[in-house]
Amino acid sequence: MMLEPGTIIRGNWSSIEYRVDHCGRHDGYWWINGKCVNNPLQSGHFSYLGKRHGNEVKVVDPNRPEDKLIIIKETRKPPNQTSFLHLL
Repeated sequence: MMLEPGTIIRGNWSSIEYRVDHCGRHDGYWWINGKCVNNPLQSGHFSYLGKRHGNEVKVVDPNRPEDKLIIIKETRKPPNQTSFLHLL
């Protein structure tokens, strides 16, 4: 489960918020790259992301068992034309 670009996130140990730029998958986990909301020159990378539970995403790295990603504000992709086919 990846997040849409534009979604606002932060780590559970930080107050710095990031806007998601890119998401990807690698070896059974997924990752996010983002830019700081208050300082676009600052970037952040979150890796070893696992399953989502509500507004939290667990970090599956065994060296960081208490870490998680917090979803602050989620953006949704606008529906495309094919998403309306079930209404016909």
